[in-house]
Amino acid sequence: MRYLQVDNAPKPLTINSVRFVRRHYELDRSRSSFRSSNPMLNQVWDLMKHSLTLGAQETFVDTPTREKAGFLGDAWSQGVAAMTTMGDRTMNLRVLLEFLDSQDQYWLDGRLNAVYPNSDGRRDIPDYTQSYLVWVWDYFMQTGNTEFLRANYNRLRKIGDYVDAHRHESTGLIHNLAGGGGDYLYGIIDWPPQMRYGYDMSVASRTVINAYACVDYDILARIATVLGHGVDRERYTQRARAMRRAINTHLLTARGVYCDGLNADGSRSPHISQHANMFPLALGIVPDAQYASVLAAVKERQMSVGMVTVRWLTEALGESDQGPHLMRLYTDTDWDGWARTILLGATATWESWNADTNGQSMSHPWGAAGLIGIHQYILGIRPLKPQHELVQVKPLAFGTSLSGAAGTLPTDRGDISVDWNRNNERFLMTVTLPDNVTARVYLPKCGISGAALKVDGVEVTGTEEDGYVFLDNIGSGIHTFERAAAPRGRK
Repeated sequence: MRYLQVDNAPKPLTINSVRFVRRHYELDRSRSSFRSSNPMLNQVWDLMKHSLTLGAQETFVDTPTREKAGFLGDAWSQGVAAMTTMGDRTMNLRVLLEFLDSQDQYWLDGRLNAVYPNSDGRRDIPDYTQSYLVWVWDYFMQTGNTEFLRANYNRLRKIGDYVDAHRHESTGLIHNLAGGGGDYLYGIIDWPPQMRYGYDMSVASRTVINAYACVDYDILARIATVLGHGVDRERYTQRARAMRRAINTHLLTARGVYCDGLNADGSRSPHISQHANMFPLALGIVPDAQYASVLAAVKERQMSVGMVTVRWLTEALGESDQGPHLMRLYTDTDWDGWARTILLGATATWESWNADTNGQSMSHPWGAAGLIGIHQYILGIRPLKPQHELVQVKPLAFGTSLSGAAGTLPTDRGDISVDWNRNNERFLMTVTLPDNVTARVYLPKCGISGAALKVDGVEVTGTEEDGYVFLDNIGSGIHTFERAAAPRGRK
């Protein structure tokens, strides 16, 4: 709150005339930490982490200063970051269940409300419904809450059936996924509109919508596997495979990049967006022959997405092992992004990268979704099995753009800490794992030949894989990993 104005007061007002009721959900800031050799990256972390606390107003609100509504897309962006940064479990579960309640109340076909609970009535955004299943899997990997999957399995399947009901018979692509209205008709893609960076909204089969369909089917297959539903597992696995084929058959251009979608007459959109290429890259859809051209299309567009989809951009770059470019995404003040927002005086993430020029919200916590990329690719921590029973520790190779990072993240089994430093001749990393957690640990090769490394001072040989050396089955405790160039005169 900046000020309070009362007109025509019936009596003189003093500070004692006013009372405020504080409404919030208490996220625990102490659960995580992060510092690196790059001061701007540290500021970006602090900006996003602080923004999470602003949006936790009894639900994950879109902004505490304007609508104050619990939008599904906003809640997913904030909720996952709140789990990995603040250790939240309670509000994520409650909000997940509330959106399923909206399906029961309004949507027999399997959709979810775009904002709930509130007084809007039936109001959906198609790709917000699609993103819900991604959130479900994020939640399960953090918590291992199998009972949530089991109790709500039929409602989760209805989301997949809603999407599949719009599959075009001749192309196999999702065609005009029903829902939304106005600027949201058939899907929001990104928001505000200028954050679409020219995405072709006139197409009938949108590449982003179809990429979401692919990951939705894949997640439903994983859920069916967890619950032992073999028939469903096979059904959704086949749907995911068919969707990959349809995307690569119809949406890849002769230039080896993805267009924004197909028009109603089956012709391809002439527009090539970062959105249309980062989704397939992040989700493992791109064929090997087109991988380099799709990656180039993503990188040359710098930051050309908004906060609705920015998580997929960090994952597209991270999964492609593009450490130096990922660093620029977080820290380059000449690009749209968090660093430029800080340069412009932001104290919270904004509704858009240029919210300062158009009256949009300058306190919009969905930008905190960028925390996930820092966790996964700079600290390198991600769960490989639910509830962090097995984790991967794999900081990317950043060359000269980053020489070190350290941080701690919470899990249900205890905190995981990573502290790594690199110079021209050595990569040194200390990893702290709680009880009942096992890790697969990767070290960048850093130009050092061979697979030799030291673990807790003992020389061992790891396994080489795509520019990294890794060791499996690292148990709980504090472990030090080191790769160093052989002294001159020795091999």
